[in-house]
Amino acid sequence: MIPDAKIDDKTFWLVLDLTVTFLSFSGSLLMSYYCFRLPSPTSTSIKFIFATAIADFFYAISNVLSNFESRANPSLCQTEAMIRSSSMFLSILFTTCAAIVSARASVSYNSRRFLRNTLFIGLTYGICLALG
Repeated sequence: MIPDAKIDDKTFWLVLDLTVTFLSFSGSLLMSYYCFRLPSPTSTSIKFIFATAIADFFYAISNVLSNFESRANPSLCQTEAMIRSSSMFLSILFTTCAAIVSARASVSYNSRRFLRNTLFIGLTYGICLALG
């Protein structure tokens, strides 16, 4: 950094936040593209990775919204908070489930049932977390 440059802290953090958000947004789109590029993602782990990419995409959207919120518009703040809390929870849930499925790959179990139950429980809890 140039020693004579005077950038206030708020501008620095805004630029840094938008840069990291753009990288996260790009990574989510890239993961989604590769998941769709597969002929048919039959692996349950790939489906959970795709679900994680979608959750991270919405988290990046909430980061962008947080930079434009103001005290004059509390509904934008509430919307951003609902998206952020739901997407953060779902991202952690789907990443954990992908790890469980990968670890249990050698054990025979009903992976479709596990996927269906996890999606139902995760989305229901995420919606309740966001509304509550």
